[in-house]
Amino acid sequence: LSDMDKKGSSINFEKFSIAIGDMVLVKRNEPAETLTKVGKEWTNVCYTLASSDNEKNNDDSSNEAETNRHKSHMDIEDLGERRLRDRGNTAEVQDMLNQREVRMSELLKRKAKERASEMARRGKDMGEDSEEEEVEDLLSYDATDQYPKDTMPHQIKTDIDREVVIVPINGQPVPFSIHTIKNVVMPEPDNHSFYLRINFFAPGQTLAKDASRRMAKLVERFGKVKYAFVRELTFRSLDQTNLGQAFRQIQELRRRLRLREQKAVEEADLVSQAKLIRMTDARVPRLSDLTLRPNISGKTVGALESHTNGLRFISLRGETVEILYANIRLAVFQPCEGVDTK
Repeated sequence: LSDMDKKGSSINFEKFSIAIGDMVLVKRNEPAETLTKVGKEWTNVCYTLASSDNEKNNDDSSNEAETNRHKSHMDIEDLGERRLRDRGNTAEVQDMLNQREVRMSELLKRKAKERASEMARRGKDMGEDSEEEEVEDLLSYDATDQYPKDTMPHQIKTDIDREVVIVPINGQPVPFSIHTIKNVVMPEPDNHSFYLRINFFAPGQTLAKDASRRMAKLVERFGKVKYAFVRELTFRSLDQTNLGQAFRQIQELRRRLRLREQKAVEEADLVSQAKLIRMTDARVPRLSDLTLRPNISGKTVGALESHTNGLRFISLRGETVEILYANIRLAVFQPCEGVDTK
């Protein structure tokens, strides 16, 4: 208020008042007590002051103050009613939250059971007894001296050969197998800081389809005895180089693992066959410009050769398919339309 004249104000306040919003009684051995029992909104504590030259404005200010005091009493009554309503609403909201947690727990249990049934069915399709199968623990290193030589205490290191991601925890390198990693995310940078978040498989959540069979069984086995699982780790760095490189390498390791698991499932029902004996001392019977179905990759066109104990198909891109005569159940010949086969 002392700077009002300096700022060019035409009103010179010689007398003014200060409104105290709260009054608190401080006791020695008891909790403090708030003595203010009126509303503290801006409309309740703000008053317009006028100069002595304008009595009409004073009357208006008095009327406004009286109106504000009346509103203050009304606000106190409304506040009491709102508190009662809020207590009832809080109980309803808490009840809804409890019901939602129960439903989410039941949903997670059902999803975990469906996932276990799916993995059991997949194991039976591959000719394995999932209940009696013993799953080995994920052991990547026998000792710390087997870590890569360039492992740093405060950097993320990806061991491509052993399929391990080594992360720093309290300055110590800790290895995690790629089987345990669910996904990796690199959020947007914040205040020149870069982040990398690694999510892991854990009980109580729906396992993704790209989870390996080995990891699914380990989660199921250790989840029953309530072991502690790490769900996620977040790392922050001022330099994007290391985090970006680790992000790309982890993505590549997950892609390799996913392709290997998919290939194992696809080749589970393949029939093992002997090696094809190729004819080298005579002219090989050959049919050219043939289309193989189903296609290997896109439209597969090539030539079919007949050898000593089987057939060999060679595509124009160099892809080969060998089929032994002993593995052929039926051979069907279908002539082309409009062609005389006599």
